[in-house]
Amino acid sequence: MQYTLKNFLLCLFSLCTLNSFGQKETYDLVTYIIPGKWQKQQHPNGVQLSTGDEKKGTYSTILILRSSPTTATAQADFNNDWETLIKKTVTVNSAPAMLDPEEKDGWKILTGSAPYTDGNSNGLTMLITASGYNKKISIILMSNTDAHQRDIESFFASVDLKKPVVQIPPTTTQHVATTFKNGYKFTTTNFDNGWSAADQEEGVMLTKGSINALLHYPDEVTEKYYPYSEDALKTCWPHLVAARYASVNNLKFYWQSSAVYRPAKMAEAEVTDKAGKRLYVVLFQRDGSYWTEFIAPDKNAFIKEFGVRIENLEPMSPNEIFDIFSSLSGLNRFAVAPGDLTGKWSSNAASNIAYANIYTGAYAGGTVSGSNNTFNFLPGNQYNSLHNGGYGAIGNVQTYKYQYKGQTTVTDWSVTLTKRFEGKSEKFDAWFVASKTGRVLMLKNATMSYALMKERK
Repeated sequence: MQYTLKNFLLCLFSLCTLNSFGQKETYDLVTYIIPGKWQKQQHPNGVQLSTGDEKKGTYSTILILRSSPTTATAQADFNNDWETLIKKTVTVNSAPAMLDPEEKDGWKILTGSAPYTDGNSNGLTMLITASGYNKKISIILMSNTDAHQRDIESFFASVDLKKPVVQIPPTTTQHVATTFKNGYKFTTTNFDNGWSAADQEEGVMLTKGSINALLHYPDEVTEKYYPYSEDALKTCWPHLVAARYASVNNLKFYWQSSAVYRPAKMAEAEVTDKAGKRLYVVLFQRDGSYWTEFIAPDKNAFIKEFGVRIENLEPMSPNEIFDIFSSLSGLNRFAVAPGDLTGKWSSNAASNIAYANIYTGAYAGGTVSGSNNTFNFLPGNQYNSLHNGGYGAIGNVQTYKYQYKGQTTVTDWSVTLTKRFEGKSEKFDAWFVASKTGRVLMLKNATMSYALMKERK
Protein backbone atom coordinates (compact mmCIF):
# COMPACT_ATOMS: atom_id res chain seq x y z
CA MET A 1 0.00 0.00 0.00
CA GLN A 2 1.27 3.46 -0.79
CA TYR A 3 0.31 5.16 2.45
CA THR A 4 1.67 4.28 5.87
CA LEU A 5 -0.41 2.93 8.71
CA LYS A 6 0.52 5.91 10.87
CA ASN A 7 -0.54 8.47 8.29
CA PHE A 8 -3.78 6.62 7.57
CA LEU A 9 -4.77 6.57 11.23
CA LEU A 10 -3.91 10.23 11.66
CA CYS A 11 -6.23 11.06 8.78
CA LEU A 12 -8.98 8.69 9.82
CA PHE A 13 -9.29 9.82 13.39
CA SER A 14 -9.00 13.55 12.89
CA LEU A 15 -12.66 13.15 12.04
CA CYS A 16 -13.94 16.14 13.94
CA THR A 17 -12.53 18.31 11.14
CA LEU A 18 -14.43 16.47 8.41
CA ASN A 19 -17.97 17.04 7.21
CA SER A 20 -20.22 14.25 5.96
CA PHE A 21 -23.10 14.75 3.58
CA GLY A 22 -25.72 12.29 2.42
CA GLN A 23 -28.61 10.17 3.59
CA LYS A 24 -28.08 8.69 7.04
CA GLU A 25 -28.80 4.98 7.32
CA THR A 26 -29.19 2.91 10.45
CA TYR A 27 -28.19 -0.68 11.08
CA ASP A 28 -28.96 -1.95 14.56
CA LEU A 29 -27.26 0.60 16.87
CA VAL A 30 -25.02 2.18 14.21
CA THR A 31 -25.97 5.14 12.00
CA TYR A 32 -23.75 5.98 9.04
CA ILE A 33 -23.59 7.35 5.50
CA ILE A 34 -22.65 4.98 2.67
CA PRO A 35 -19.83 6.41 0.53
CA GLY A 36 -20.89 7.17 -3.03
CA LYS A 37 -20.89 4.18 -5.42
CA TRP A 38 -20.18 1.69 -2.64
CA GLN A 39 -22.33 -1.45 -2.62
CA LYS A 40 -24.34 -2.58 0.41
CA GLN A 41 -25.12 -6.20 1.21
CA GLN A 42 -27.41 -7.17 4.08
CA HIS A 43 -26.52 -10.31 6.03
CA PRO A 44 -28.32 -11.99 8.93
CA ASN A 45 -25.71 -10.78 11.43
CA GLY A 46 -24.39 -7.64 9.79
CA VAL A 47 -24.21 -5.29 6.84
CA GLN A 48 -21.28 -5.14 4.41
CA LEU A 49 -20.21 -2.05 2.46
CA SER A 50 -17.69 -2.58 -0.31
CA THR A 51 -16.08 -1.16 -3.41
CA GLY A 52 -13.19 -2.16 -5.63
CA ASP A 53 -11.64 -2.65 -9.04
CA GLU A 54 -11.72 -6.30 -10.09
CA LYS A 55 -9.22 -5.78 -12.91
CA LYS A 56 -6.66 -4.26 -10.56
CA GLY A 57 -7.55 -6.61 -7.72
CA THR A 58 -8.09 -3.73 -5.31
CA TYR A 59 -10.89 -3.51 -2.79
CA SER A 60 -12.10 -1.94 0.43
CA THR A 61 -14.70 -3.55 2.67
CA ILE A 62 -16.40 -2.33 5.84
CA LEU A 63 -18.42 -4.79 7.90
CA ILE A 64 -20.82 -3.62 10.64
CA LEU A 65 -21.83 -6.52 12.85
CA ARG A 66 -25.11 -6.72 14.73
CA SER A 67 -24.64 -5.83 18.40
CA SER A 68 -24.34 -8.78 20.76
CA PRO A 69 -24.67 -9.21 24.54
CA THR A 70 -21.48 -8.96 26.57
CA THR A 71 -20.45 -9.04 30.20
CA ALA A 72 -16.71 -8.64 29.54
CA THR A 73 -14.50 -5.57 29.77
CA ALA A 74 -13.96 -3.42 26.69
CA GLN A 75 -10.40 -4.73 26.37
CA ALA A 76 -11.56 -8.34 26.61
CA ASP A 77 -14.22 -7.68 23.96
CA PHE A 78 -11.61 -6.17 21.64
CA ASN A 79 -9.13 -9.02 22.21
CA ASN A 80 -11.79 -11.63 21.50
CA ASP A 81 -12.88 -9.81 18.33
CA TRP A 82 -9.28 -9.52 17.14
CA GLU A 83 -8.71 -13.25 17.62
CA THR A 84 -11.99 -14.43 16.10
CA LEU A 85 -12.88 -11.80 13.51
CA ILE A 86 -9.46 -10.69 12.24
CA LYS A 87 -6.82 -13.39 12.83
CA LYS A 88 -9.16 -16.18 11.73
CA THR A 89 -10.01 -14.35 8.52
CA VAL A 90 -6.68 -12.99 7.23
CA THR A 91 -3.00 -13.44 8.11
CA VAL A 92 -1.82 -10.81 10.58
CA ASN A 93 1.82 -11.00 11.69
CA SER A 94 1.88 -8.18 14.24
CA ALA A 95 -0.08 -7.03 17.25
CA PRO A 96 -2.62 -4.30 16.50
CA ALA A 97 -1.45 -0.70 16.71
CA MET A 98 -3.86 0.77 19.24
CA LEU A 99 -5.33 4.24 19.43
CA ASP A 100 -6.11 5.79 22.78
CA PRO A 101 -9.43 4.48 24.18
CA GLU A 102 -12.41 6.78 23.71
CA GLU A 103 -15.58 7.10 25.78
CA LYS A 104 -18.68 8.60 24.21
CA ASP A 105 -22.35 8.46 25.22
CA GLY A 106 -21.80 5.44 27.44
CA TRP A 107 -19.71 3.50 24.91
CA LYS A 108 -16.05 2.63 25.51
CA ILE A 109 -14.40 2.43 22.10
CA LEU A 110 -11.14 0.60 21.33
CA THR A 111 -9.52 0.79 17.89
CA GLY A 112 -6.60 -1.23 16.56
CA SER A 113 -5.05 -1.72 13.13
CA ALA A 114 -2.43 -3.91 11.50
CA PRO A 115 -1.14 -4.89 8.04
CA TYR A 116 -2.52 -8.18 6.73
CA THR A 117 -1.92 -10.71 3.98
CA ASP A 118 -4.73 -12.48 2.14
CA GLY A 119 -3.33 -14.74 -0.56
CA ASN A 120 -1.30 -12.50 -2.86
CA SER A 121 -2.90 -9.34 -1.50
CA ASN A 122 -1.46 -7.10 1.21
CA GLY A 123 -3.58 -4.55 2.98
CA LEU A 124 -4.64 -2.85 6.16
CA THR A 125 -7.25 -4.16 8.57
CA MET A 126 -8.81 -2.13 11.34
CA LEU A 127 -11.13 -3.24 14.14
CA ILE A 128 -13.34 -0.94 16.19
CA THR A 129 -15.01 -2.52 19.22
CA ALA A 130 -17.49 -0.45 21.23
CA SER A 131 -18.66 -1.84 24.58
CA GLY A 132 -21.46 -0.43 26.70
CA TYR A 133 -24.98 -1.05 27.99
CA ASN A 134 -24.12 -4.79 28.24
CA LYS A 135 -23.69 -4.84 24.46
CA LYS A 136 -20.79 -4.97 22.03
CA ILE A 137 -20.61 -3.38 18.57
CA SER A 138 -17.90 -4.44 16.11
CA ILE A 139 -16.90 -2.61 12.90
CA ILE A 140 -14.21 -4.08 10.63
CA LEU A 141 -12.30 -2.43 7.78
CA MET A 142 -10.20 -4.33 5.25
CA SER A 143 -8.53 -2.47 2.40
CA ASN A 144 -5.64 -3.18 0.04
CA THR A 145 -5.54 0.23 -1.66
CA ASP A 146 -5.29 3.90 -0.79
CA ALA A 147 -7.70 4.79 -3.63
CA HIS A 148 -10.66 4.78 -1.24
CA GLN A 149 -9.03 6.63 1.63
CA ARG A 150 -11.29 9.69 1.45
CA ASP A 151 -14.41 7.51 1.22
CA ILE A 152 -13.30 5.57 4.29
CA GLU A 153 -12.56 8.76 6.20
CA SER A 154 -15.99 10.15 5.31
CA PHE A 155 -17.70 6.94 6.37
CA PHE A 156 -16.13 6.91 9.82
CA ALA A 157 -16.79 10.62 10.19
CA SER A 158 -20.49 9.86 9.71
CA VAL A 159 -20.71 7.02 12.23
CA ASP A 160 -22.77 7.50 15.38
CA LEU A 161 -23.50 4.87 18.00
CA LYS A 162 -27.00 4.85 19.43
CA LYS A 163 -27.98 4.00 22.96
CA PRO A 164 -30.05 0.81 23.13
CA VAL A 165 -33.74 1.48 23.66
CA VAL A 166 -34.42 1.39 27.38
CA GLN A 167 -37.61 -0.38 28.29
CA ILE A 168 -39.92 1.89 30.29
CA PRO A 169 -39.90 0.43 33.81
CA PRO A 170 -43.25 -0.26 35.43
CA THR A 171 -44.23 1.29 38.71
CA THR A 172 -43.55 -0.92 41.67
CA THR A 173 -46.69 0.07 43.54
CA GLN A 174 -49.46 0.07 40.97
CA HIS A 175 -50.50 -3.37 39.88
CA VAL A 176 -53.53 -5.50 40.50
CA ALA A 177 -53.27 -8.90 42.13
CA THR A 178 -55.86 -11.24 40.75
CA THR A 179 -56.53 -14.89 40.01
CA PHE A 180 -56.21 -15.62 36.31
CA LYS A 181 -56.66 -18.91 34.54
CA ASN A 182 -52.99 -18.96 33.50
CA GLY A 183 -52.11 -19.42 37.17
CA TYR A 184 -49.95 -16.31 37.63
CA LYS A 185 -50.68 -13.80 40.36
CA PHE A 186 -50.25 -10.55 38.44
CA THR A 187 -52.07 -10.09 35.13
CA THR A 188 -52.17 -6.28 34.94
CA THR A 189 -49.55 -3.54 35.22
CA ASN A 190 -49.82 0.27 35.37
CA PHE A 191 -46.85 2.18 33.93
CA ASP A 192 -45.51 5.61 34.83
CA ASN A 193 -46.01 6.84 31.24
CA GLY A 194 -49.81 6.52 31.52
CA TRP A 195 -50.23 3.16 29.79
CA SER A 196 -51.60 0.05 31.50
CA ALA A 197 -51.23 -3.57 30.37
CA ALA A 198 -53.63 -6.48 30.80
CA ASP A 199 -52.80 -10.10 29.95
CA GLN A 200 -55.52 -11.48 27.68
CA GLU A 201 -55.93 -14.70 25.74
CA GLU A 202 -55.29 -13.16 22.31
CA GLY A 203 -52.51 -10.80 23.40
CA VAL A 204 -51.61 -8.00 25.79
CA MET A 205 -54.09 -5.11 25.80
CA LEU A 206 -52.53 -1.71 26.48
CA THR A 207 -54.75 1.22 27.46
CA LYS A 208 -54.12 4.95 27.79
CA GLY A 209 -57.11 7.25 28.02
CA SER A 210 -59.38 6.51 25.08
CA ILE A 211 -56.69 4.61 23.12
CA ASN A 212 -56.22 0.83 23.22
CA ALA A 213 -53.29 -1.05 21.68
CA LEU A 214 -53.43 -4.83 21.40
CA LEU A 215 -50.04 -6.56 21.20
CA HIS A 216 -51.00 -9.65 19.21
CA TYR A 217 -49.21 -12.83 20.22
CA PRO A 218 -47.10 -14.21 17.34
CA ASP A 219 -48.38 -17.28 15.50
CA GLU A 220 -47.53 -19.27 12.38
CA VAL A 221 -49.09 -16.62 10.10
CA THR A 222 -47.47 -13.53 11.61
CA GLU A 223 -44.08 -15.26 11.99
CA LYS A 224 -43.98 -16.36 8.34
CA TYR A 225 -41.36 -14.65 6.17
CA TYR A 226 -42.89 -12.13 3.77
CA PRO A 227 -40.48 -10.76 1.12
CA TYR A 228 -42.68 -7.68 0.62
CA SER A 229 -44.34 -5.50 3.24
CA GLU A 230 -47.52 -5.28 1.15
CA ASP A 231 -47.86 -9.08 1.25
CA ALA A 232 -47.44 -9.06 5.03
CA LEU A 233 -50.15 -6.41 5.45
CA LYS A 234 -52.59 -8.08 3.06
CA THR A 235 -52.19 -11.35 4.96
CA CYS A 236 -52.02 -10.16 8.57
CA TRP A 237 -54.81 -7.55 8.42
CA PRO A 238 -57.57 -10.13 7.74
CA HIS A 239 -55.88 -12.68 9.99
CA LEU A 240 -55.52 -10.41 13.04
CA VAL A 241 -57.98 -7.54 12.65
CA ALA A 242 -60.80 -7.82 10.13
CA ALA A 243 -62.66 -10.68 11.81
CA ARG A 244 -62.88 -8.72 15.07
CA TYR A 245 -65.19 -6.12 13.51
CA ALA A 246 -68.58 -6.07 11.81
CA SER A 247 -67.39 -3.89 8.92
CA VAL A 248 -64.21 -2.27 7.57
CA ASN A 249 -64.11 0.83 5.36
CA ASN A 250 -61.41 2.93 3.66
CA LEU A 251 -58.65 0.39 4.29
CA LYS A 252 -55.25 1.81 3.29
CA PHE A 253 -51.73 0.41 3.52
CA TYR A 254 -48.40 2.15 4.11
CA TRP A 255 -44.87 0.77 4.28
CA GLN A 256 -41.37 2.19 4.42
CA SER A 257 -38.99 1.49 1.56
CA SER A 258 -37.12 -1.82 1.74
CA ALA A 259 -33.94 0.28 1.55
CA VAL A 260 -34.64 1.39 5.14
CA TYR A 261 -33.31 -0.76 7.97
CA ARG A 262 -36.19 -2.42 9.86
CA PRO A 263 -38.90 -0.87 7.64
CA ALA A 264 -42.23 -0.16 9.31
CA LYS A 265 -45.57 -1.19 7.86
CA MET A 266 -49.02 0.09 8.77
CA ALA A 267 -52.65 -0.31 7.79
CA GLU A 268 -55.45 2.10 8.72
CA ALA A 269 -59.23 1.81 8.41
CA GLU A 270 -62.53 3.05 9.74
CA VAL A 271 -64.35 0.14 11.37
CA THR A 272 -67.61 -0.65 13.10
CA ASP A 273 -67.39 -3.09 15.99
CA LYS A 274 -69.93 -5.83 16.60
CA ALA A 275 -71.83 -3.60 19.03
CA GLY A 276 -72.29 -0.98 16.29
CA LYS A 277 -69.66 1.47 17.56
CA ARG A 278 -67.53 3.30 14.96
CA LEU A 279 -63.77 3.29 15.56
CA TYR A 280 -60.46 4.09 13.87
CA VAL A 281 -57.98 1.19 13.76
CA VAL A 282 -54.29 1.09 12.82
CA LEU A 283 -52.22 -2.10 12.48
CA PHE A 284 -48.46 -1.60 12.92
CA GLN A 285 -45.37 -3.81 12.76
CA ARG A 286 -41.62 -3.58 12.24
CA ASP A 287 -38.85 -6.10 12.94
CA GLY A 288 -38.48 -6.64 16.67
CA SER A 289 -42.01 -5.50 17.56
CA TYR A 290 -45.36 -7.20 17.93
CA TRP A 291 -48.07 -6.79 15.36
CA THR A 292 -49.90 -4.05 17.26
CA GLU A 293 -53.54 -3.10 16.71
CA PHE A 294 -54.27 0.49 17.78
CA ILE A 295 -57.95 1.21 18.49
CA ALA A 296 -59.06 4.84 18.80
CA PRO A 297 -62.47 6.53 18.97
CA ASP A 298 -61.57 8.38 15.77
CA LYS A 299 -58.63 9.43 13.62
CA ASN A 300 -58.09 12.74 15.42
CA ALA A 301 -57.70 10.96 18.77
CA PHE A 302 -54.97 8.77 17.26
CA ILE A 303 -53.16 11.78 15.77
CA LYS A 304 -53.39 13.70 19.05
CA GLU A 305 -51.83 10.82 21.01
CA PHE A 306 -49.04 9.87 18.59
CA GLY A 307 -48.52 12.94 16.42
CA VAL A 308 -48.54 10.86 13.23
CA ARG A 309 -50.86 11.26 10.24
CA ILE A 310 -50.38 8.10 8.20
CA GLU A 311 -51.40 9.56 4.82
CA ASN A 312 -48.53 12.07 5.10
CA LEU A 313 -45.86 9.39 5.54
CA GLU A 314 -43.41 8.70 2.71
CA PRO A 315 -41.40 5.58 1.78
CA MET A 316 -38.21 7.16 3.18
CA SER A 317 -39.76 8.68 6.31
CA PRO A 318 -37.20 8.61 9.16
CA ASN A 319 -37.21 5.56 11.43
CA GLU A 320 -37.57 7.78 14.50
CA ILE A 321 -41.20 8.52 13.57
CA PHE A 322 -42.12 4.90 14.27
CA ASP A 323 -40.22 4.45 17.54
CA ILE A 324 -43.26 5.62 19.54
CA PHE A 325 -45.22 2.66 18.15
CA SER A 326 -42.56 -0.05 18.41
CA SER A 327 -41.58 1.02 21.94
CA LEU A 328 -44.99 -0.12 23.21
CA SER A 329 -43.91 -3.72 22.60
CA GLY A 330 -41.72 -3.27 25.68
CA LEU A 331 -44.81 -2.86 27.86
CA ASN A 332 -45.54 -6.58 27.82
CA ARG A 333 -44.28 -7.06 31.37
CA PHE A 334 -45.85 -8.26 34.58
CA ALA A 335 -44.67 -8.53 38.18
CA VAL A 336 -43.30 -11.74 39.68
CA ALA A 337 -44.71 -13.39 42.81
CA PRO A 338 -42.67 -15.98 44.79
CA GLY A 339 -45.14 -18.76 44.02
CA ASP A 340 -44.86 -18.09 40.28
CA LEU A 341 -41.20 -19.17 40.16
CA THR A 342 -41.40 -22.73 41.49
CA GLY A 343 -40.15 -25.14 38.83
CA LYS A 344 -37.40 -25.42 36.24
CA TRP A 345 -36.77 -22.54 33.82
CA SER A 346 -34.30 -22.71 30.93
CA SER A 347 -33.01 -20.97 27.81
CA ASN A 348 -30.91 -21.97 24.81
CA ALA A 349 -29.18 -19.70 22.32
CA ALA A 350 -26.83 -20.16 19.37
CA SER A 351 -25.39 -18.01 16.61
CA ASN A 352 -22.79 -18.20 13.87
CA ILE A 353 -21.13 -15.80 11.44
CA ALA A 354 -19.55 -16.98 8.18
CA TYR A 355 -17.15 -14.85 6.12
CA ALA A 356 -16.59 -14.92 2.37
CA ASN A 357 -13.99 -13.44 0.05
CA ILE A 358 -15.43 -10.27 -1.50
CA TYR A 359 -14.56 -11.35 -5.08
CA THR A 360 -14.37 -15.15 -5.16
CA GLY A 361 -17.12 -15.85 -2.66
CA ALA A 362 -14.89 -18.53 -1.14
CA TYR A 363 -15.43 -19.40 2.50
CA ALA A 364 -13.07 -17.37 4.69
CA GLY A 365 -13.76 -18.73 8.16
CA GLY A 366 -16.38 -18.10 10.78
CA THR A 367 -17.27 -17.87 14.44
CA VAL A 368 -19.87 -19.64 16.56
CA SER A 369 -21.34 -19.20 20.02
CA GLY A 370 -23.94 -21.04 22.06
CA SER A 371 -25.22 -21.25 25.61
CA ASN A 372 -27.67 -23.14 27.83
CA ASN A 373 -28.93 -21.78 31.16
CA THR A 374 -31.19 -23.64 33.59
CA PHE A 375 -32.63 -22.33 36.87
CA ASN A 376 -34.45 -24.70 39.21
CA PHE A 377 -36.47 -22.80 41.83
CA LEU A 378 -37.32 -25.08 44.75
CA PRO A 379 -39.64 -24.91 47.78
CA GLY A 380 -38.21 -23.17 50.82
CA ASN A 381 -36.71 -20.32 48.77
CA GLN A 382 -33.92 -22.57 47.45
CA TYR A 383 -32.50 -22.63 43.92
CA ASN A 384 -29.81 -24.28 41.83
CA SER A 385 -28.61 -23.29 38.35
CA LEU A 386 -26.41 -24.65 35.57
CA HIS A 387 -24.75 -22.53 32.87
CA ASN A 388 -22.70 -24.00 30.02
CA GLY A 389 -21.75 -23.06 26.48
CA GLY A 390 -18.96 -22.16 24.09
CA TYR A 391 -17.70 -19.43 21.77
CA GLY A 392 -14.89 -18.71 19.33
CA ALA A 393 -13.64 -19.44 15.83
CA ILE A 394 -14.77 -22.64 14.14
CA GLY A 395 -12.18 -25.26 15.07
CA ASN A 396 -11.11 -23.37 18.18
CA VAL A 397 -14.23 -23.08 20.34
CA GLN A 398 -13.70 -22.33 24.03
CA THR A 399 -16.21 -23.94 26.42
CA TYR A 400 -17.36 -23.14 29.96
CA LYS A 401 -19.55 -24.62 32.71
CA TYR A 402 -20.75 -23.05 35.98
CA GLN A 403 -23.04 -24.44 38.70
CA TYR A 404 -24.56 -22.56 41.64
CA LYS A 405 -27.02 -23.19 44.47
CA GLY A 406 -28.30 -20.97 47.24
CA GLN A 407 -31.22 -18.91 48.53
CA THR A 408 -33.84 -16.94 46.57
CA THR A 409 -35.49 -13.65 47.60
CA VAL A 410 -38.37 -12.38 45.43
CA THR A 411 -40.09 -9.00 45.31
CA ASP A 412 -42.58 -7.90 42.65
CA TRP A 413 -39.87 -6.66 40.28
CA SER A 414 -36.64 -8.29 41.49
CA VAL A 415 -35.05 -11.65 42.25
CA THR A 416 -31.94 -11.94 44.43
CA LEU A 417 -29.84 -15.14 44.33
CA THR A 418 -27.10 -15.94 46.83
CA LYS A 419 -23.81 -17.84 46.29
CA ARG A 420 -23.30 -16.94 42.67
CA PHE A 421 -19.92 -16.20 41.00
CA GLU A 422 -17.13 -16.02 43.60
CA GLY A 423 -19.75 -16.68 46.29
CA LYS A 424 -21.40 -13.28 45.86
CA SER A 425 -25.13 -12.54 45.69
CA GLU A 426 -26.71 -11.26 42.48
CA LYS A 427 -29.81 -9.08 42.26
CA PHE A 428 -31.76 -9.15 39.00
CA ASP A 429 -34.55 -6.98 37.70
CA ALA A 430 -37.29 -9.55 37.16
CA TRP A 431 -40.53 -9.56 35.20
CA PHE A 432 -42.71 -11.83 33.13
CA VAL A 433 -43.41 -11.43 29.41
CA ALA A 434 -46.75 -12.95 28.42
CA SER A 435 -46.87 -15.18 25.35
CA LYS A 436 -49.25 -17.57 23.63
CA THR A 437 -47.33 -20.58 24.96
CA GLY A 438 -46.82 -19.32 28.51
CA ARG A 439 -44.91 -16.75 30.53
CA VAL A 440 -41.25 -15.91 29.80
CA LEU A 441 -39.22 -15.09 32.92
CA MET A 442 -36.83 -12.19 32.31
CA LEU A 443 -33.85 -11.74 34.66
CA LYS A 444 -31.49 -8.84 34.01
CA ASN A 445 -28.76 -6.93 35.82
CA ALA A 446 -25.69 -4.93 34.84
CA THR A 447 -23.73 -7.98 33.68
CA MET A 448 -26.19 -10.70 32.65
CA SER A 449 -29.63 -11.18 31.17
CA TYR A 450 -31.75 -14.30 30.75
CA ALA A 451 -35.03 -15.06 28.95
CA LEU A 452 -36.32 -18.31 30.46
CA MET A 453 -39.24 -20.60 29.63
CA LYS A 454 -40.72 -22.94 32.21
CA GLU A 455 -40.15 -26.59 31.43
CA ARG A 456 -43.28 -28.69 31.38
CA LYS A 457 -43.42 -31.80 33.51
